[in-house]
Amino acid sequence: TEYKSVVLRNCGNDGVWSRVRDGFQSRLLDTYNTQVIHQAWMPVAVYLNGTYWGHYNLRERKDRFSIAQFEGVDLEDKETLESITIIRGNSEAVQGTNTEYLAMRKEIDTLSPNTRPEDLQYLYDHIDIDNYIEWFAVKMFFGDSDPGNIMFYKLPGEGSKWKCLLFDMDYGMFNSQFNSPRSYLKPTGMGQQNINNTIFRKMIESDVIRDQFLTRLGIIFQTLTTEVMQKEMDTATALVYPELQRHYSRWAQFKEPSINIDSPTSPEGYMRYWQVRVDRMKYTTMVYRPYRLWGYVQDQFQLTDEQMIYYFGPRPANPDAE
Repeated sequence: TEYKSVVLRNCGNDGVWSRVRDGFQSRLLDTYNTQVIHQAWMPVAVYLNGTYWGHYNLRERKDRFSIAQFEGVDLEDKETLESITIIRGNSEAVQGTNTEYLAMRKEIDTLSPNTRPEDLQYLYDHIDIDNYIEWFAVKMFFGDSDPGNIMFYKLPGEGSKWKCLLFDMDYGMFNSQFNSPRSYLKPTGMGQQNINNTIFRKMIESDVIRDQFLTRLGIIFQTLTTEVMQKEMDTATALVYPELQRHYSRWAQFKEPSINIDSPTSPEGYMRYWQVRVDRMKYTTMVYRPYRLWGYVQDQFQLTDEQMIYYFGPRPANPDAE
């Protein structure tokens, strides 16, 4: 009910499409016992000095304060707050330095966790395994093609472990054909940006951790069904719909082709376009994604049909065959 600070966000790249994609996915994570910090979401109408400024998304700010709240740290404990290390992307230091993180990643690159028990123990001693594998499971499930949006953080103190923070899912549930397991496990790094994935690739060399990962991904897969996602999407779009006519009346004329060449320039045209984009995500991406992801996972991890059923249940029907 109280926050040190908040963010008013214009939906990122999704600002020209559904305007709810990121927040909708955050709310889906609340439907099961997630281990990963993600930002709360609420759509709002914004006025600046009495002038209408349109629809925005009110979000928690991703910083030391939100991390502290999630981890149960007293916000008045300034020494602890300022000692939280936060790393973004490959190794950018947001707070503190990246020295410890880079040294750990370099060490992990030399490990053989599936053959040397001490190497596996090193991973458990330094990484919050449950948190880390869930970040990857969530991103792979939604098919977010922008894996550069990753933050790692570590609280001060002996025994503290590195964790992930989830944010900016504007390209999640965007393209049902995005092969996220392959993209996230490329030897050259994740996604088009080739974000370093050394730690995760080493983790799943371990039979034990790979089983943990596939189990978690399977839980998400069987919990966030097409029907569950569509229902939550209906809730999200119903929240913003009453505001969109005014929003597009304010902004539709300011088309920027470098962002989206398809954007209409009239409020009425944009309302129709918004509905087309929402329907595409709801009736195409969400319908095809489970069937395709099941196959992508099987191919990437070289699993038999029996193993896939064990983790994920039977493969969803091919929508093209119905």
